[in-house]
Amino acid sequence: MPQADGVYPSQANTWLSWPWWAIACSHPRLRHVPFLLCCSFMAAEETHWPVPMKAIGAQNLLTMPGGVAKAGYLHKKGGTQLQLLKWPLRFVVIHKRCIYYFKSSTSASPQGAFSLSGYNR
Repeated sequence: MPQADGVYPSQANTWLSWPWWAIACSHPRLRHVPFLLCCSFMAAEETHWPVPMKAIGAQNLLTMPGGVAKAGYLHKKGGTQLQLLKWPLRFVVIHKRCIYYFKSSTSASPQGAFSLSGYNR
């Protein structure tokens, strides 16, 4: 990681110092990429993050073009203090880097859905 003046510690005593645009990006996956490259990459990456569909049934999702990465039943931990000991069964589908979870494989809409982008660390 460069110091505040943009010079990497191993180069501190050399004539070579990095211009302002070469300061490393703070994004964890892009630490060693020059800042301008990092900014343009992050902008492109953020615009391509998938957004889950909120009103799609489990069976419709299973037959969508692009295929399903995985589908099956999982136990979900309860959310409130009274439900902590309960682990209800949920039908889960991974489709186009999004996770959808349903009460059953025949549910008309998901109980929840979210993108997997940013969860790859």
